[in-house]
Amino acid sequence: MPEKPRPARRRLPRLAAALSLCGCLLAPPPADAAIAEFIAAVLKFYLLEQPQWMNHTQDQVDATLQGADAVNRKRLEIWQKEVAMAMMPPPAACATLELAQALRSKDSLIPGLVNRQINQGIHAVIGDLNPVQAVVERVRRHETLYCSASDQARGRCASPGALPNGDMDAGLLLDTRGYSPEQEAAAQAFIENLTAPVPVMPLPAHLEKSPQADQLRGYLISYGARKAVARKVLANAHAERKRADGQSAQEVMFQDYERRYGNQGWVDDVLKAPPGSLEREKLMIETWKMQMQMRQFRQQQDMQVLMATLLDVLNEQQAAAEITRLTTAAARAGVEP
Repeated sequence: MPEKPRPARRRLPRLAAALSLCGCLLAPPPADAAIAEFIAAVLKFYLLEQPQWMNHTQDQVDATLQGADAVNRKRLEIWQKEVAMAMMPPPAACATLELAQALRSKDSLIPGLVNRQINQGIHAVIGDLNPVQAVVERVRRHETLYCSASDQARGRCASPGALPNGDMDAGLLLDTRGYSPEQEAAAQAFIENLTAPVPVMPLPAHLEKSPQADQLRGYLISYGARKAVARKVLANAHAERKRADGQSAQEVMFQDYERRYGNQGWVDDVLKAPPGSLEREKLMIETWKMQMQMRQFRQQQDMQVLMATLLDVLNEQQAAAEITRLTTAAARAGVEP
């Protein structure tokens, strides 16, 4: 049978009780309870949450610093390696420094050798040597040391020497990179033969103070100065090829030239060399070029002096006859005092 509806009076008390309970739950808490809850939240933040955040931040800072330190350490390691590579000695085929120092050492000896040769030439012109005896000594030296087949055919020697005509060989003087002792003596003999002065017999002692003797000595001084220019150029070529400590300046230059150009081994060594050694080799090549340019400048200066001397000699030869003619005409002029 269907349930009969309950009366409305019974439902009202239950609904009122439910509304009363909801009102109690939704009503604001008392003031003391709110303060206590706020204090609990603040303590929770400062005692629990903030230390956790600070620790996390410090961990991030430490990680960042550690990463930067690792980067700096890596950079320092790379820099140290680069420095170490730059300080490494170059390969054997790239050692230019020793050759440059050797050439500077050879160059420092050349002026002294050249000056000695010049003084010997000047002494042969204005010194106390017997000119006839000097000529005889050059002839005997040729027949003894540098006799050729032609000399042998004329009966001047029994057999040709080790360097036939070596005292007349310009190629021996100029083409040889480094003289052996025999070649050096032959080159020296060639210079003496080429720059030998005209034999001038010494004057008697009582004529040394005469005006004519002064004129003769004045001409010999000019003559000797011109001879010194030619002898200087020849002496410089001789000194370039004179060995000191087993090597000449010419040999050092050719050694540096030949070990580079056309040498595949040098190219391979340069390509295998560390960066520092490669840069050092480039710098040494540049300084070597400067050294060669300075040598070329000195040689050009010698050639300019030589050309000026030749010009002076030609002018004197052309003017000598005319000056003599005009001087004679002036001396014969009939001018009343």
